[in-house]
Amino acid sequence: MNTTGHDQIDPLLTELQKPRFTIRDTEVKHRNITHWGHEGLMIGEFQEGKWRRLSYIEILWLRIVAHLRSFEIPLEMIRQVREAICIENFATKISSLTSMVMHTILTRSKFVIILTHDGTVKSVDLDKADQSMGFFFRHDLLSKTFLCVSLTEVMLDSFRKIDAVVLSELSVLTAPEAEVISLLHADKLKSVTIALGEGREPGLFELAGDNDKVTVLLDLIWRNGYERITWASTDGRVTYFDRPVQFMHKLLLPNSGSDLQ
Repeated sequence: MNTTGHDQIDPLLTELQKPRFTIRDTEVKHRNITHWGHEGLMIGEFQEGKWRRLSYIEILWLRIVAHLRSFEIPLEMIRQVREAICIENFATKISSLTSMVMHTILTRSKFVIILTHDGTVKSVDLDKADQSMGFFFRHDLLSKTFLCVSLTEVMLDSFRKIDAVVLSELSVLTAPEAEVISLLHADKLKSVTIALGEGREPGLFELAGDNDKVTVLLDLIWRNGYERITWASTDGRVTYFDRPVQFMHKLLLPNSGSDLQ
């Protein structure tokens, strides 16, 4: 599904909204989700004791809630975040969160969600922060205490538990990237050599040790930090693939990098 052009937007939106995940994929305890459901923090329908399949946007939101709760952010303030980024735009039927996720996948934008103590919620594309924040808001913000949540980091953390084929369907990975991640998951790789580009020497990706190899390689791929990956499988296959030539230009999607108060 990794094609380029605006014809990718509608298929990607369909994939992001497809109910294919379970509560286990959120890595959040059932009792916490039940409590948040009673507090009106869920996206979509919630019925206690009746679990349903969730979309990627829904599991990502639950991970964001868990992240905010780890900083002891009150539920009432999280409810304000939900109202700011999870409610669909009346005209486009796309929420700000969905828009940011699509931007992040298709253009590798780096969004952060900023929450101030007075309840102001702001989404900012760091690649164009000067445009999206404005001088006066930026000056006012830096004079306050605020919490900043990296959408890129939360998304990357969620990818660890998602099958590589599904990540390809979500346009997170190309088909060759999904293949090498699947082989790594299955412990069927003998070696991986990564050409980092920008004048840096090729490096041998370490397959031994206790490090989370899949997470490290996903991080490298997701941040677009390579030029070429060459791998050898345990059955003797040797192949390589190059980084996609370029990502899509910035998209004109609603509610991304704008004031959400």
